[in-house]
Amino acid sequence: MDCTIDPIGRLASQRRRLGGIDARPCRTKRGSQGYFMKRPNRTSSLRPISILFATLFFVSATVALAVPLSGGTLDPTTIPKYVERLVIPPEMPFEEIRVVPGGKNVTYYEIEVVQFDQQILPRSGLGKRGNKPFPATTVWSYAAIGHPETRNYPAFTVEAKVDKPIQVKWINNLIDAKGDFLPHILQVDQTLHWANPPRDCADGTARTDCRGDDPEPYLGPVPMVTHVHGAHVGPKSDGYPEAWWLPGARNIPTGFATRGALFDQADPSNDDPGSAVFEYPNSQRETTLWYHDHALGMTRL
Repeated sequence: MDCTIDPIGRLASQRRRLGGIDARPCRTKRGSQGYFMKRPNRTSSLRPISILFATLFFVSATVALAVPLSGGTLDPTTIPKYVERLVIPPEMPFEEIRVVPGGKNVTYYEIEVVQFDQQILPRSGLGKRGNKPFPATTVWSYAAIGHPETRNYPAFTVEAKVDKPIQVKWINNLIDAKGDFLPHILQVDQTLHWANPPRDCADGTARTDCRGDDPEPYLGPVPMVTHVHGAHVGPKSDGYPEAWWLPGARNIPTGFATRGALFDQADPSNDDPGSAVFEYPNSQRETTLWYHDHALGMTRL
């Protein structure tokens, strides 16, 4: 075999790994990098690829290390992959068409943040025989008020038209059946710069939106504010991190702030506890945007 120059420099090596060419490094008579190349016969050309993929799958399954955390964390290597269909979020139902000051019509939604259990993991595959269902997962997501069938993660899609405004009353409904607040399902570090409803700042002042002084995880009512990422929107409806509010729970601790320093809303007549009305003019090109919680120091959760 002659020593052949590979102009790309990686082609022969890549094909050698995939089994398409038998190639060994060499030097040409002029000293250039090259390869001794020999093509395999047709009957064996696919076999090395199959073996490679099987080997990669086998290795990844055997060398993966996963130590479950305390509190019941599942070992990820035991969870079957790609067995459940992903949900294509349907359209979020609206409440009504209303006329706002100035005479314009807007589509009005009432959307809550709510806690519920959903089957996120596969419905089977647990146990030695793989025939036991995985437990449901406790999640937070958005849903239309009065439509429990819309409780889903990921949340339903709000469909809007260009230059056709909509209003959304975002409702912090993280409360239980008795009306008491639900604590966060994850640990909240109060020593970070965060919403801080208890108003116990590390610098000794009593205000919100600061670094907290308490090193223990926060177990109080959860602040939230919704932000539509990438939307053209006015400041009253932007969902600033400091514009959060607490749920309208019956047991908010004495001394807690129920709103952030920059709380505002597009409809000042709304006085329902645990809510704010935002307006979106949709004055931009058609696109896909996503909405999410934006509370200071807690978006990461």
